[in-house]
Amino acid sequence: MDAPIWLAHGADVYDLIKPVTMRKNISVGTVLIAQGASIAHIYFVLKGRAQAFIYTEDGQRFWVADFGPGDIFGHPEILSDTPIEFEVRADTDMKLAVLPANTFMDMMNKAKGFGKNISLHLATSLSRANTRLFELATLPAAARIHAELLRMAEPIGKAPETMIIRPHPVYSNFALRVHSTRETVSRVVNRLQKLGIVTRETGALVILKPGKLQRNSS
Repeated sequence: MDAPIWLAHGADVYDLIKPVTMRKNISVGTVLIAQGASIAHIYFVLKGRAQAFIYTEDGQRFWVADFGPGDIFGHPEILSDTPIEFEVRADTDMKLAVLPANTFMDMMNKAKGFGKNISLHLATSLSRANTRLFELATLPAAARIHAELLRMAEPIGKAPETMIIRPHPVYSNFALRVHSTRETVSRVVNRLQKLGIVTRETGALVILKPGKLQRNSS
């Protein structure tokens, strides 16, 4: 099996799941888990990205989370024996390692180090969710947008003060992440560009002064 570096948990965890998982290639747009479904498998993301949304009875859509290489989804519902509260849909073509629920539970009880790593992943996910709830409850839209830009950005090579978001975020999708509007996101990013804090490049948004963005996101 062409094992990647297991980004979130280390090669030791990947070595544990490698013999007992199925590999699946998923096309962009595929619904991986329907909202309200019972969970029968754990999904480890090897390549690509998926997004999770909640759909209300009146048809509104709310962004919940995204999942990229090194992320896991499905395990909170199996551990709590509850249906999933959101839909998970492939945002790009994906490669997944899929672990049956009964095997997952057996490994939680028996595999050395596996339960600890899963617990750490759950704690990290909960912390991120709490941070977003705090931002939504206390910060204005502009500050939420600043915080999300920093979360999405990655360092550029060895340049410590420069970060990049690639591909360039789609403002309508970005607005869902921060519970705002496309127009507000566009206005805030344009202002940051005029201030010299961000700049647009082909297919990317570059953050030139992450420190200033950080100060304006709290």
